Amino acid sequence: MERAKPYRSANINPVKRSDGLLPEIASTHTEPYTNYILRLLFEASPDGFFVMMLDEPVMWDPATDDPALFDHIFQTQKITIFNTRSAELNPAFDGNLMGVTPERYFYYDVANGRAAWKKLLKTGWLNMETSESIAPGMNIWIETEFVNIYDQDGLLLGCFATQRDITLKNAEVDTLTASSSELSAAIAAVGDPFIMVDANGVITYLNYTAEVTLDLSYDRLVNKKLTDLLQIIDPDSGLDLKQILDQVKKTGIANRLGNKAKLKYGINDTAVTGVISSVKNADGSHIGWILLLRYPGDVLKEIVEDTVNLGRMKKLNRSLAAGYWEIDLHKGAVWISDEIFELYGINRTLEDDPEELKFLQNKINEMIVPEDRPKVEKAATDLIHDFKGYVVDYRLFDPSKTLRYIRSIVEVHNDESGTPVLISGAAIDLTWYYNHLTTSSFFEQIIEGAPLGIMVTDPSGIIQYANQKLAEITGYSVAELLGQKPSLLKSGVLPPVFYENLWKVVLSGDIWQGDIINRKKDGTHYWDSGAISGLKGKDGGIERLVAFKQDVTARKKLESDIKKQKDNLDRLHKEKIALLEDLNLEIRNPLNGISGFLDLLISEVTDMEHRKILRSIKHSAGRVLNRLDAVSDILNMEKDSWSINLRSIEPGAALREVLDYYREIAEDKGLRFESYIQDGLSLVTDPGLIAKATGNLINNAVKFTSDGTVRVEVVRPPASDDEILFRVTDTGPGIKKDEIDAIFSDALATQSDLTRTVESTGFGLRVTKEIIKRLGGTIKIESVPGKRTTFTIILSPETSVEVAGVEADRLKYFKKASSSSLRQELLIVEDSKMNSEVMALYLKKICAVDTARSGDQAVRLAEGKRYAAVILDINLGEGLSGVDTMKKIRKLPGYEDVPFIAVTGYALNADRAQIVEEGFDFFYTKPLDMSSFTSFIKELVIPEEG
Repeated sequence: MERAKPYRSANINPVKRSDGLLPEIASTHTEPYTNYILRLLFEASPDGFFVMMLDEPVMWDPATDDPALFDHIFQTQKITIFNTRSAELNPAFDGNLMGVTPERYFYYDVANGRAAWKKLLKTGWLNMETSESIAPGMNIWIETEFVNIYDQDGLLLGCFATQRDITLKNAEVDTLTASSSELSAAIAAVGDPFIMVDANGVITYLNYTAEVTLDLSYDRLVNKKLTDLLQIIDPDSGLDLKQILDQVKKTGIANRLGNKAKLKYGINDTAVTGVISSVKNADGSHIGWILLLRYPGDVLKEIVEDTVNLGRMKKLNRSLAAGYWEIDLHKGAVWISDEIFELYGINRTLEDDPEELKFLQNKINEMIVPEDRPKVEKAATDLIHDFKGYVVDYRLFDPSKTLRYIRSIVEVHNDESGTPVLISGAAIDLTWYYNHLTTSSFFEQIIEGAPLGIMVTDPSGIIQYANQKLAEITGYSVAELLGQKPSLLKSGVLPPVFYENLWKVVLSGDIWQGDIINRKKDGTHYWDSGAISGLKGKDGGIERLVAFKQDVTARKKLESDIKKQKDNLDRLHKEKIALLEDLNLEIRNPLNGISGFLDLLISEVTDMEHRKILRSIKHSAGRVLNRLDAVSDILNMEKDSWSINLRSIEPGAALREVLDYYREIAEDKGLRFESYIQDGLSLVTDPGLIAKATGNLINNAVKFTSDGTVRVEVVRPPASDDEILFRVTDTGPGIKKDEIDAIFSDALATQSDLTRTVESTGFGLRVTKEIIKRLGGTIKIESVPGKRTTFTIILSPETSVEVAGVEADRLKYFKKASSSSLRQELLIVEDSKMNSEVMALYLKKICAVDTARSGDQAVRLAEGKRYAAVILDINLGEGLSGVDTMKKIRKLPGYEDVPFIAVTGYALNADRAQIVEEGFDFFYTKPLDMSSFTSFIKELVIPEEG
């Protein structure tokens, strides 16, 4: 009675025709030659291939659930053929995939492996990406596609798998998406238990897989010290978890746990393996550890039960060639069948001779292929020393020099006490079986069922073979492709030199890999990701070219979309920077006049209430200036244009103005402000930058402290000559431990809480961290929530580099040049009337002042008289710029030694460097501190008395 076929949807095996038969391979060659090409193609492929076959065909109905049949398939389906590349892509099996079952293939996660195999049996197709470790700390990503193979009756024979190294593709996509917020989701999706630990040994993250598979609790572990809660004992290395962490941190080399390692958590004791590696910062400093764990695969020692295989073999070949032998250990008797000698083609000349078995073994060993001898010798050694049976397949050349495939099966029989009493063995000729695996019909199913296009050409590029998948990709039938050249698919988009380089690589014997824009039969373009290699003959010349192709149009579209998003974000970022630069410049100009006039009014108004109002206005202007300075610092960081001027300083002198400024603000707020600077301290640093960094910390402390004390200390720690500490402590609300890492990021600067009672401080702290990094120091935070917070800057008192005061040297030069002048007059070139007037009001107290509102007017005034110094704004509106005006005046007679001072709203270090490079001698940023600026001008142009 004919078996009923279960219903199977059409997409289960897309290469099957409606009549249930697999299509034939189209070829211009005879069948033997086609087989030869296919075998070469299979082995030479840059992709991995392997086949998992069942012992005998089974009827699998995707519409029903048959647990017993599924277990049989999952446990007995075996890899029966594989190429070299698949062995390389599966390093866990030491180069030999033969006999690997699905259960063993998914040794690291059998539960997920069973779920995947059920999907394959249900749909006929399975795609998966896995990570394989090929060396300590080095992983590759493998994409594997499985396709089921059926016979003409719809019975399941097994499956065909193709594998490709997609590490480079994943790296490219990762690079494009590195800045996206989906990074955390990607980490959470890691299929193996994944734990992240910071430099202090505190667990900062574990993924869902770790919670489920290792029975760990997220809430109980995160923010706790790893070694307080978890223990790992690795008998292979003799190390515990703490020793492993210390070793990894010290050496930087990842530690791979052995198969006998145990993870202990509470009362749980779990077998585990995996890798523990160090995480380093960009400067190479250790910042934490990563634990990527797995369930270990047991060392599988298979003793193959061959009754099922033999049954299938007999169906395929009625005349099974086999021989048998026995050794009676109790009597010391040996029996060998005649079939054994016939099997190996050896004449039997020593029958009943005690040395016959040894003679037979020596003869067989001489015939075994050298590459297979080690595994045969190992099996024999285990039998002799440990009485362990075995099953081993090997190749040999018989006396006629014919390659044969032999399977030896040896069993050890024990008595009731467990003592070995009999050894029996069988040798089976499987040559016909292996030949069956490499015949045309077998390879037709593999190649036609492959999930990628395959093409074979002669050395001139004429297509001699194409599979059905290539026809689906290109839109051409196989018959239309045969006899054509691959140029049939040219899109016309790529230049001729591209194809010239491609053929140059292939014909040199190397493998070409890359993406090509090709054209389908209907004229549409598609992206073809391909690999092309040359098959060499015995003389070393290229005999055939084989190409493996995959339509990656969807992937390219994704990459293009990601790139467009990245470009759009870059454009928006540049627009944001440009807007900040414009606002910084435009606000500084009017603020200069406002601040200058406020200082004049405060110095002249005698009414105390009015003076108090003016000081409040001045304080508000100072807050605006602080925000502008913060924006300037952010822009300096974006442009990486920090200007560092190192010199030997005393901390007290460098911080004097900062301390006075914030003391007044703190006391107005009702806070105690204390400062202590240890006597005799000096260090080499940038006084402006260390004052800014310390000021940012004080500003933060004052803002967040509503009651109590802000204390600033500069000290050298006891018994330490290589550190100076700048410490700022406040009695504010403190910082939670889980917020400390984010305190220096933009997170606090971008919050939009309309109910917050203090100003955001994220920018200032981010700038402070960058400044300290530039000065070669570090910064740390200590906080007790609800009580206090301490920020500590740690600097070295000395450095091997010291930059001389360039501006000080210039000042000395111009003071000497101006000492012979009898009358000192200044020229102010400023298009803003308010800024011009406020500068003139201050400077007229020390000398005569002329003003000009444009560059042309300034040049005319300079032609009429020689000024002791020229003060110029850079942006003068229409007409000459400040730079052009300076260059014209400097060319006039008598202006060779006249100082030119730039006073501008351009506040970035890059702006300063560019303006000074243009020829200005001094640079000042608006708004000016008019008292300090006036003192500078007086020192510059007024001769010293006496």
